[in-house]
Amino acid sequence: AHTGNETYAKVIEKIDASHNVLIALSGDPSVDELCAAIGLSLFLDKLGKRATAIYSGTTPNALEFLKPEDTFEPSADVLQDFVIALSKEKADHLRYKLDGDYVKVYITPFHSKISQEDLDFSYGDYNVDLVIALNVANGIDLDSALREHGRIMHDAVIINITTGNPGKFGEIEWSEKKSSSVSEMIARFLYSVKTDVQLGKEDATAFLTGIPFDAAYSTSMLFTPVAAMQISFRFGAESISSLFTRTLLIMSTSISLTLSFASSGVEVG
Repeated sequence: AHTGNETYAKVIEKIDASHNVLIALSGDPSVDELCAAIGLSLFLDKLGKRATAIYSGTTPNALEFLKPEDTFEPSADVLQDFVIALSKEKADHLRYKLDGDYVKVYITPFHSKISQEDLDFSYGDYNVDLVIALNVANGIDLDSALREHGRIMHDAVIINITTGNPGKFGEIEWSEKKSSSVSEMIARFLYSVKTDVQLGKEDATAFLTGIPFDAAYSTSMLFTPVAAMQISFRFGAESISSLFTRTLLIMSTSISLTLSFASSGVEVG
């Protein structure tokens, strides 16, 4: 397993080099893993990546506000090429054109007339450059929609992010036993990435939801930034995105916050 800055550097390198990213979950993901998948998918989309999160199960009703149906695909079919085959002896050249909501493919025939009977339709390879798995111990634990994972992932780089023991199938096994959740790990990582794209309200909210509320504070009322972020979120002290950004900045320098309750809510100082 890789650790520390070496991990961040390797993950950044793999994301930069990829276009089609598959976010893979286990067959029984936790709320943390579902939230992390939603937040990561939203952020990668903003980076110009084609991110696809696969989950064939049912998401908890409590996560409806995150609109999981807009993120999760129940089948890996969406990753597969659709192939149209035609005898090369009948085709001179082809082109395509966007026409409203449609993509039209134009085939110029070569000394022949082309009809529907000349076309053969099939499915090709899976378009996956990079797989980011969330808390998956090994390949057999993947969601059932990825049961053909060998075929889907055979040419892809796999990054496996775990909070327990490192998994056994990723090229990069990124594990942090002291982190409360994969949502926390990914959010801290994304904040550290130097890019014009920043965490926004939607992706920050997803990560925030995935971090356990009671994971990071002590009875002495000296709270870590994660706890401060969650408490302030619940009391509405600051907007989600600005609070999250501010909190992660402090997390990156390992500074603790002391919270004081005021009549108007929670003050972070």
